[in-house]
Amino acid sequence: MLVTGATGFIGGHLVAGLARNGVDVRPVGLADADLRDPGEALRLLDAVGPSTVVNLARPTHAGDSDEGHAGHVEIAANLLAASHAAGVRRLIHLGSSTEYGSVDSPAGEDAPLRPTTPFGAAKAKASSLVLDADGEGIRTVVLRPFSVYGPGDLRRHLIPAAIEAALSGTSLPLAAGVERDWVFVRDVAEACALALDGRADGLTVNLASGATIPNERVIELVREATGREIAVSPDPLPARPWDVGTAGTTELARRSLRWRAGIALSEGIRETVVSHRLRPTEPDPVPR
Repeated sequence: MLVTGATGFIGGHLVAGLARNGVDVRPVGLADADLRDPGEALRLLDAVGPSTVVNLARPTHAGDSDEGHAGHVEIAANLLAASHAAGVRRLIHLGSSTEYGSVDSPAGEDAPLRPTTPFGAAKAKASSLVLDADGEGIRTVVLRPFSVYGPGDLRRHLIPAAIEAALSGTSLPLAAGVERDWVFVRDVAEACALALDGRADGLTVNLASGATIPNERVIELVREATGREIAVSPDPLPARPWDVGTAGTTELARRSLRWRAGIALSEGIRETVVSHRLRPTEPDPVPR
């Protein structure tokens, strides 16, 4: 099995979990191959000869400038072409809840896609390419996670930033009133692993808790987990275009993957605090 984006946030957890279970995994990061180049994608899959590809490659993040988001589409198209040439039997692709954009909450997998950002639009196009290829010599599945958090998350994201503010005593800028559907990174990695046996082939599946939590409640949970006060800046941040407060439905994940978000937010934050205390200070990695 080949995992792209293996050195990233979700990829690191997936590869570690699969290795613990004795799965033969070839991890691939940006340093190994630039999958935006069709030739590199072809050479990589020809050399590895995997039966399954899990695509977690993330050339950009939602908050990045408009530059580079097309890479999500290029990677999906190149992996599909290379998978056909290499005889890959299954491609599991990680989409994003930002593909939904502004829709009624909770968003079901059949909701219309109305992305509000270039990132969401690119992710939606990449997911459509993957789904359209299902059954044409390869089986495909799109897993659509909501707000993923946990050990190893980018320091600029809310939960790591709140933990750092609690531990350092610095002020935390906060977008007041924003709500998110939080899902722990290890739960997301588990869903990717469950899809390996084909139980969700041909489907798009939300990876969500089914409920949104306000930023203010997240801060309370970080306070409880650290035992420290958090000084929230008196000047609130504006909500960003992807802060739409949408939860994801969970029924299809339970039926197809036999999966649910098993780690409660309070528990996941406690584990993230422990990891954060042990994590050396370093800048956020470049997207992969």
